[in-house]
Amino acid sequence: MIVEWCVANAISEKASELEALGHLSYAYDAIEYPCLDHCDLCVQTPYLLIDGKLLEDPDPDALFKRVVAQFAREQRELADAAVDGCGES
Repeated sequence: MIVEWCVANAISEKASELEALGHLSYAYDAIEYPCLDHCDLCVQTPYLLIDGKLLEDPDPDALFKRVVAQFAREQRELADAAVDGCGES
């Protein structure tokens, strides 16, 4: 999972938390950019890109929680796939 955000966007207030989450797993990259070329959106609402898909929420905390939830969901899916594949030969 790759999470990208613009330094000028309100979600950048959560940058240290996004980066800390990224350090928990090699399956997660947190990248802050000077600009993501979504300037009209950037001045209106907190947003970020997850695997290239736009995710926005007027509340930076709520947006961060959505990222954490998606990360947890992907980790469960990876773990389930690993368990399902263990018995195959």
